[in-house]
This record gives sequence, structure tokens and C-alpha cells, in this order.
Amino acid sequence: MPLIRGHHSFDEQYAQIPNSWLRDSRLTLKAIGLLAQIMSHRPGWNMSIRNLAANNKVGRDSISAALKELEFYGYLVRTQERGDNNKWGEAIYTTSDPMPEKPLAEKPLPEKPSSGNHATKNTIDLENQTKENNKKETATKKLSQLDETWQPNEKLLAMFPIKWPLLKPSEDTEAFRLYHRAKGSKFVDWDLAYQSWMNRAQKWAAEKQPAQPERNILGDF
Repeated sequence: MPLIRGHHSFDEQYAQIPNSWLRDSRLTLKAIGLLAQIMSHRPGWNMSIRNLAANNKVGRDSISAALKELEFYGYLVRTQERGDNNKWGEAIYTTSDPMPEKPLAEKPLPEKPSSGNHATKNTIDLENQTKENNKKETATKKLSQLDETWQPNEKLLAMFPIKWPLLKPSEDTEAFRLYHRAKGSKFVDWDLAYQSWMNRAQKWAAEKQPAQPERNILGDF
């Protein structure tokens, strides 16, 4: 069935969004919709995650997941600084041109839904298939010590701003290397061991952070 766009009274009041942004196959429809909504506002518009969730009648986890998706592909740039009291200040997101070189295969998995939400069957199937593929790959490998030339690949480094924002890639990677080389640890997959290490380090770092009221702000567009 063909679709014909008619003339509307609001045609002069429109948002300028490149077609390539709205057709980016790496993004979910949720992320594209949030991007379009953000771009419909004037530069300087500020909005919190709490208000975005309320205005769109979705949970804050859903908004946070869409923001992380847009950040991962370069549509948003997040900045956050520590104050004089060594506490993290509010996160500020700024729109930016996307990074087309990031492939679809590196797309982060969506966050686990909060209570009251339900994961879709497709998401569950994808996660199960990923686990099964990892098991098959692991079965063909053998235990080995950490090679002195080992370095985290680009995919692992790209996970820091998404999964491990409280960590420092160079310092925490060096701590990982020194610990396991001194201990003589042996693993089948050192990339997975690295992710496990950073997951624990992120959890410990988060536990040391004092509780802060949520004040994530979108601004400076």
C-alpha cells in the first residue's frame, strides 16, 4: 500500500533531522524516536530522564537504555566531572554527528527491564543464542596464562563509557594485567576474564560512591 504525504499547516515548523539518522539500522525504534524528540527542541533545551520518562509514559530504565544506545553510536556525547568534594556532578548530554564506523555487531544489549516490564521473546532468544555461541567457542579453547603482549581490543575499550563509567581504562587494565601475571592465573578466554574483572571493579567503585539524587540533564543542543 503506497503512502502519500499530504500538506499540513505545521510544515513550516519542523525539525531538521538527516534521513540517514532516522534510517540508521543500528538503532532501535525507541532510540530513533527519542532522537527525533530531542532534535525537535531548540538549542539549550534541558530535560531530565525523569521528565522524559513521564512525558513518554515509559520507565526511566527505558529512557536510560535509549540514551546509552544513542551515546554508543555518537549521536550524544556525555560529559560528567567531579566537583571539589570529589563527587560526580550531573551528567550532561550534547547532540553530535554519529560515528558510522561502529558496526552493528558491537551494539550493546539492552538493559534488563525493571519490575513491571517484561523482556520480549526476541531479546530472550538473542541472549540465549549468544550464550550458546560463547559455550561452543569456549569448548574449543584451552587454559592459558595471560600473554605479556595481551591488550584489550577496541570492542572491550568501547564498553568503558557504557558499562564501566567509573573506571579508568589504562589504570584498571594495568591492575588486571599485573594481578593475573603475578598470580599465574589461567583462563580459557581472557577477554571474558577481563569483562568479569571490570564488572566487579565497577560494582566496587559504585558502592564507594555516595548516593546522589538523579539529575541527568540533556542540554546545550
